Parts: sequence; C-alpha cells; structure tokens
Amino acid sequence: MHNKKLYIYGGHDIREGSKDSLWMLDLRKLRDLEADPAQQARDCAWRQVTTKGEDRPGCLAHHTSVVFGDKMYLFGGSNLETENKKFYAFDLNTLKWEVVKVRSEPALSRDEHTALVNEDEGSMIVFAGFVQGQRTNDIVKYFFQEAKWAKVTLKAGSPVPKPRSSHSAVIHQGGMWIFGGRDDDNNKLNDLWRYDIAGNTWQEVKPVDGVYPL
Repeated sequence: MHNKKLYIYGGHDIREGSKDSLWMLDLRKLRDLEADPAQQARDCAWRQVTTKGEDRPGCLAHHTSVVFGDKMYLFGGSNLETENKKFYAFDLNTLKWEVVKVRSEPALSRDEHTALVNEDEGSMIVFAGFVQGQRTNDIVKYFFQEAKWAKVTLKAGSPVPKPRSSHSAVIHQGGMWIFGGRDDDNNKLNDLWRYDIAGNTWQEVKPVDGVYPL
C-alpha cells in the first residue's frame, strides 16, 4: 500500500508459471463500484505498471513485499527453479527497480515466509519459511535506516512456534501475530502465536472456548 494504491508483484500461474509483472489498484476508485453500472466511470480496475531499472526481479513467486517510505522492498521467493538471492527496492515515485546495498551480511534467501514493517523501530520483520530447502522458525530483521540485517536471538527459555511455511502474520499492539501454515511433515497447522517485539518472547495464544478455525 502506498498513497492509497495497492501494488502486487509476480506470483505463480498454473498454466503460465511464475510472473514478472507489477499491477496497481487505485483504492480511491472503489466507490465507483457502488454506483449504478450505467453510471460507473469504469476506472476502478487493475492496471499494469511499466517499470524501469537495469536489474529487476524477473519471474518470481512465494516472495514478500513491504512498503517503507516511498519504496517497496521485495525479499526472497523463487521462480520455482532458482531462488532469488537479491534484495530489491522499487521506487514508487520514479517506478525504478534497484538492488539494495546492505552494510551487513545479507540474510539467507527464503520463500513462503512472512514479512512485516514495524514502524516503531523502522524495521522489516521476516519470520519462518523455507531456508535452504528446510522450514525454519527463526526471525530476521532488516533496519531500513541502517541498511543492516540482524538475526533475532530469543530470550533463554522462551517457547517458540514450530518451524513452518505458508502461514499468515500481522502486527498489532506491539506484537507480531502468526497463524497456521504447514509443518515439516507438510501437515496444516492450526495454532496462534504472539511474538512480543519489545520483550523478544513468544507466547502461544489459546482461545478460551477451545474453538479453532476449521
């Protein structure tokens, strides 16, 4: 999301394989859909964005993208044959791709992970996914201003979720909440965890009525 516009990049089509296109939807136009069809301006639609840059991500799926400032940062993923080892930034004003130059050891590439922006510390929090062919449950952070990656070491004795991929995650009230995904045996997980960002600890969240989503 940037200036009330939603962007998506890449993805995988069963027939065509991985995609290399960037699309944008202007969310300010959504109200047009509430009008009578005969009165709609017909401008609430996805539009393909023409991009610039000598080094672009190419065909990619199972990656993540976040927006910080006026740039969209793209991390991880693969074209289902070769993993993406580069960390990209896309300037949403100039529409130009560039490879991010970091001042630390780069994070290991991964896919089917999650990535979220923590505005309070100016970081991107990356959790779990496939790393070198195996699912993990680690956390790495990228600090935008410092241009540095850092691996998170949990407090001793802190519980931790199972390694997983294809889960979902959000940041809410100082915590990163993660749900579901698949474990090392490719079984569907049905658990909910909260990572306390300031306290650097995990806690499993169990519903008081014992009812989980099916």
